[in-house]
Amino acid sequence: MSYDPLPLMRAKSFLIETPTTYQSEYVRDRDFLNEPKCRLTFLIRSAGTNEFVGCHYAFASPFLWVLVSQLDAAAHKVDPIWYGDAFFPTIGYKSAQYVKAVSNAEIAMIVRECHTLQWQFP
Repeated sequence: MSYDPLPLMRAKSFLIETPTTYQSEYVRDRDFLNEPKCRLTFLIRSAGTNEFVGCHYAFASPFLWVLVSQLDAAAHKVDPIWYGDAFFPTIGYKSAQYVKAVSNAEIAMIVRECHTLQWQFP
């Protein structure tokens, strides 16, 4: 089945992760952000199987990539930003792919590039 993710992204759809909603994704992102060497308040990763459930593309390659923003100690905002193969370096972490970045500025550059490329599709 083919699915066009652009309407979802253009509609500015998002999720809020908390310890009680999307628990496994929340815990994984919290752990990633709490790694001793991590200085990020934003991260980019592949969408989890519980996120955007009605969207079949979240489970297959290419991935749906999401921006995770740490709102506070118990909440993250999750925005879809890219659907396709990664054009950025990634690392595996607890069954997900994360963008390999060392600063929020790097994350911001990738988000800008995703936004620019996304609007080039018909």
